[in-house]
Amino acid sequence: MYGPKAASHRVRLAQFRSFLREKDVRLKIQSLLGNGYLRAKFAFQKPGLFLLVKLYYRRLKNLLRFRRKFPAIVHAELFPGLPAWLELLLLPKKFIYDLDDAMFLKTRFWFPPVIRQLLVGKIYRIMKHAQAVTAGSRYLCEQARRMNRVVVYLPSSVNTRDYCPVPRSENGEFTIGWVGSPSTENYLNLIYEPLAQLAAERPVRVVLVGGSFNKQSPGLMVEKLAWTRKAEPNHIRRFDVGVMPLPDDDWARGKCGYKLLTYMACGIPVVASRVGANIDIVNPACGYLASSTQDWLTAFRELQADPELRLRMGQAGRKRVCELFSIEATAPIFHRTLEEVFGEKNEDAPKERGKY
Repeated sequence: MYGPKAASHRVRLAQFRSFLREKDVRLKIQSLLGNGYLRAKFAFQKPGLFLLVKLYYRRLKNLLRFRRKFPAIVHAELFPGLPAWLELLLLPKKFIYDLDDAMFLKTRFWFPPVIRQLLVGKIYRIMKHAQAVTAGSRYLCEQARRMNRVVVYLPSSVNTRDYCPVPRSENGEFTIGWVGSPSTENYLNLIYEPLAQLAAERPVRVVLVGGSFNKQSPGLMVEKLAWTRKAEPNHIRRFDVGVMPLPDDDWARGKCGYKLLTYMACGIPVVASRVGANIDIVNPACGYLASSTQDWLTAFRELQADPELRLRMGQAGRKRVCELFSIEATAPIFHRTLEEVFGEKNEDAPKERGKY
């Protein structure tokens, strides 16, 4: 749905292009909302009605042009705010629905009550009519199986060539890092207490990439960095520990743990909430799962006190990502799903696979 600035655009589709091209498959991505929309969203600005009408018209024109020629992969929605029957009418006969968030809960949070009534069950209906559903976590797979018998577990994956460890020297400053966006920065409030307690024992630096954290505490140094795709791996390599706090609610259970994977690919040990995909990603060899303030504090203390432990966990996390969550591990799953759903040959377009 979003442009290349969005992680879902890059992680769920764009990074598979090279692999698919080698298999004689060309992936054409058509985003509804581009990078400009995301920049406005993160600045808490609402897009004008004229812009939205223009974007919806462009989407409609592309659908009418391509839907009879090429199969499709649908990520999120074709037209947010419009009912399922309209999207199904415009989709090609063969399509895969890709799920990397709890999109079936979207109407509960994002729309006024009048519109919600028109959209109840929208994502479930679209999944029901898809030839297959690819889902980024076990929890999402379980939800998808309520509507579709053909569900493929396609975990979010990392380019382990870009996200890789580099030699580093200890400077005595313990650094806890987080990567996110303004839409998820409120989750950092969940770990304020353990951070404050830790900082009371010894100074701690918290590096935030792409978000903000305005609470203060003695000994707690907060550094805020702007997120860019190019700079992200280098920012992560500065961390001693990477964190992913989440509330235990329906929306958070649908998260696919991508930031954990980027930390681990860079050889950084992790601490994460015991929620959703985090449970599948983190094992005791590479990090900690936390359910309470005391769990977070214990994990931070042990990692702060033992550089060798951090090194071992970082190496184990890197190995785990390469084996299970790298592009090399997941791209064959994606390609095999395309072959099984769309067939190895498509008489209309043997080298085209579209995303609308």
